[in-house]
Amino acid sequence: MLKETYLANLRNLPPGALTVRVARPSRLAPSLDLLRDWKAGTLTWAEYESRFKAEIMGRPDAVEKMKEIRDFCARRCLPILL
Repeated sequence: MLKETYLANLRNLPPGALTVRVARPSRLAPSLDLLRDWKAGTLTWAEYESRFKAEIMGRPDAVEKMKEIRDFCARRCLPILL
């Protein structure tokens, strides 16, 4: 199970909790170009989502990290830092 949290809330997580950061810099973060296009308002959410998925699937290290997250979540809860 994935749960969202934020940096200021880290102290409230259980001791030894594993967390995954998806904000920049992270192999799971969007590229700077994609982020700039989104912030400039030149993309719809659907376009952003499509490009983001294509970026992630095109990065072997990101795909591997997603598999690790999937396998971990099958056993334990994982807070995601946003």
